Amino acid sequence: MTPTRATATKAKDPWQAFRANARTALQDAENKLALLEAGANAKGVAADAVLAAIAYGDAITVQRLNQHNAQDHGTLPKLVARALGKDVASDQVTRLGRILREKSRAHYGGGTWTCDEAERYLEQVRRFAVYAEQVLAERE
Repeated sequence: MTPTRATATKAKDPWQAFRANARTALQDAENKLALLEAGANAKGVAADAVLAAIAYGDAITVQRLNQHNAQDHGTLPKLVARALGKDVASDQVTRLGRILREKSRAHYGGGTWTCDEAERYLEQVRRFAVYAEQVLAERE
């Protein structure tokens, strides 16, 4: 994969700014993964990936409820579920919860991430991103 630069777009609504940030963070994670050499610490990939998931969750809650949770990201899955109501895909809320459980390790932990670990983690974020993009497009 060749690293690419995300293009800036002007958001019309606040949720669109969160979506733009999510797309940028996801692309940053992809770029970092593509540039890593075997055996390198892939913690930066995980750090950007979790930021993408958070921003996608925030985009959904801002679009649907006009609110986002900046204090405790662990509660974001419940807020996403509330925002989507009966239309929520529970497997995606569960996926978001699993992604967010790794936030401390990705951002603050002293350990390392292997490239394989980061790739598997990033794949979960990609799957949530596809879902979030679909949900957001319903009301664009």
